[in-house]
Amino acid sequence: MEKMMKKLLLCLMFVSYLLPLPVGSAAERQDQDAVLKSFQQIANKYTDFFQRTPMLLSKVTPPDNPRTQAYYMTFFPVNKIFFDIVKTNSIVMPYSGYIAVDTDVFDNTLCGNVSFNKTQKNGWATIDEAIKKFEDRACFMSRTDASGPIQHRFNFLYQAITRKWVLTNITYQNGEINSRFMVLLGVAAPSFPVMTEAQALKFNKPWIDLFKNP
Repeated sequence: MEKMMKKLLLCLMFVSYLLPLPVGSAAERQDQDAVLKSFQQIANKYTDFFQRTPMLLSKVTPPDNPRTQAYYMTFFPVNKIFFDIVKTNSIVMPYSGYIAVDTDVFDNTLCGNVSFNKTQKNGWATIDEAIKKFEDRACFMSRTDASGPIQHRFNFLYQAITRKWVLTNITYQNGEINSRFMVLLGVAAPSFPVMTEAQALKFNKPWIDLFKNP
């Protein structure tokens, strides 16, 4: 009798293994696949963009004297790019994801004509002067020789209603806000004022389009 019960139990276990998954589980899996596919498309877009090593025009001011300003150029040679997605406890925003872009950082402030502290250059007084110098690679200096590559983390939330990803903020690996990039979304910082100059908006348009249209 005991042997028969064991055989029956094994048989039931085998049959249950062959049965299809509940409809809810299959639907959930399809939803996850769609979410992953849509985020993969965004990650590919960021990868293609950064691998072209585009130039960024930045504007900086000393926090204690916002009327003083300087413009300079920066580029970011890519080290590696990766991404991840996790579930949240929210029904409205059921997934969060990030794209991590590890890069070196080079800027050309060294050749500028503006200095905030009279000991080092901070860039140029006008956008025209900064743009004229962006092709002069002799002016560019690495800012990551000592530290190694830094990570720019682009953080997203997935909206269940619209089924779209929304870029929420840009941080460094330690969670601090990446003001150099956030200013392109209209979020100012003490050292990085929002640029409304037509020349700046035109030059940085590829960056702005990337961040505002994931």
